[in-house]
Amino acid sequence: MAVIIFLLIAAVIVVIKIVSDKPITLWGGGEYTFNVTRLRYAQVLPLIKVGDRLKLWTKPNYSRIIINVRGYGFILEEGQLGLVPHEYVSVIQRHLLSDYPLYDAEIVNISEKSCTVKVKLLSRKEQDILNAGVKLAHELSEREERVKLTALFEKPYHANLKAKPLMVIFTLLKKDFKDFKNVKLIVMPKEFYLKNIYDIKLNLEDQDGQIIAESYSSKSIFLRVIRGSYNGYRYKIVNWEFDSYFDNRVSVYISPY
Repeated sequence: MAVIIFLLIAAVIVVIKIVSDKPITLWGGGEYTFNVTRLRYAQVLPLIKVGDRLKLWTKPNYSRIIINVRGYGFILEEGQLGLVPHEYVSVIQRHLLSDYPLYDAEIVNISEKSCTVKVKLLSRKEQDILNAGVKLAHELSEREERVKLTALFEKPYHANLKAKPLMVIFTLLKKDFKDFKNVKLIVMPKEFYLKNIYDIKLNLEDQDGQIIAESYSSKSIFLRVIRGSYNGYRYKIVNWEFDSYFDNRVSVYISPY
């Protein structure tokens, strides 16, 4: 299945390449190559390389387009490389602020004092093709994950009753809740997890049947608990401790029996 997804994405890229080789007169598109102007930081040049992907940023009523490069320890993992030359701002900005703003920007050459950037603006037709391919690849990936999850749930599981308690970090829905002695761990039915394959979670329920906390913190631990529950094990809370930093988080220790 992974090979099929890869071939599908590759086919989409080929189609986009074919489309991009034809003149585009509707809904933007086009390719632009230029030297970056007003380099912001000299120390950026030794750290970047040809092929690095870039991010363009602008906003309405703004006369500039800032070029950001990711990584290399910059604040927020992005550093300002420089600006798009003035003569290209209008056409690129119009594309970035449109309903179809997808683009691809990369460094294609680096000199001692500057660098050259290529920006490919994806037309509406190209973006529709790309989005359709991504959607289909996502659907195939979901189907593959659902098949794997189904097989995992059907496989026998034997919990280690002598192992250390499992720690699960929960987010409290009732921040003032303090006593977990009579709280129950809630595992969803198989149908829930198979329908929501990216929503592998556990809940905590109080004596009145109200959900007081939920957790999405550790899929691998959750699957062990879920499989244990489906194979006849129950889980009890043996200890808990509140987070000293977040007032709505609690670490709960559970053991099978």
